[in-house]
Amino acid sequence: MGHVLPYAANCTFLFTEVDLLERPAAARAAGFDAIEFWWPWPDQPVPPDTEIDKFVTAIRDAGVHLIGLNFFAGDLAGADCGVLSIPARSAEFRDNIAVTMGIGEALGVPRDEVGLDGSGDGCRIGDEHTAERRVSSHADALSSGRA
Repeated sequence: MGHVLPYAANCTFLFTEVDLLERPAAARAAGFDAIEFWWPWPDQPVPPDTEIDKFVTAIRDAGVHLIGLNFFAGDLAGADCGVLSIPARSAEFRDNIAVTMGIGEALGVPRDEVGLDGSGDGCRIGDEHTAERRVSSHADALSSGRA
């Protein structure tokens, strides 16, 4: 490889011709050294540890940096896009916080993103400790009807 592209590949949308766990390597082969993902398990806020381990290993083995990971948002193509905006589903989001933060810590992810609604906008969070407090506070406010 003669160069590294100065962009991050969003592996949720790119390299879809290969399996999810093969996308980090495909991004690397295409010249990317940084990638990002929307939440890889759209129907599971808390996937099994074995699935998380496979995801983390695929990224490490590919030699790319995961620089952004969205929190669980539900079915992004459906009506529940942005479960944090749905008070009845705030517990799912709350359950996902530790999982997302754990992946972030394991891979040194500098930014996690929260999809707040179906508009595609999100809340970027850099510091995981501040993020957990902000996200928990927002989820609590939503579930109580204060937000």
